[in-house]
Amino acid sequence: MTPYERLMAEAVPTGTFGHARPTRRQHAEPAPAWTPAQQARHRAELEAALDGFELDDDYASHKRDRYREKRAHLRLITSASPTHHRPQEGTAA
Repeated sequence: MTPYERLMAEAVPTGTFGHARPTRRQHAEPAPAWTPAQQARHRAELEAALDGFELDDDYASHKRDRYREKRAHLRLITSASPTHHRPQEGTAA
């Protein structure tokens, strides 16, 4: 038997150990779609539950303090006149 004949004589691999066939899966029925009223009620319940919620542990407190410290150096500067002036045409900068 030639190498080519041996190759052609091999069975096509099934990808399963011992040629076992996978069992058929039963697909679950999809959940019914929510109506807009149900979605709105659910969202209101979630927002009510989360309103004012704050983790009360050392790590969360540390993160809040770090966030406040990072933002402390940022400030809004308002000015009546622009700080960057463009030179007028025909004049040297």
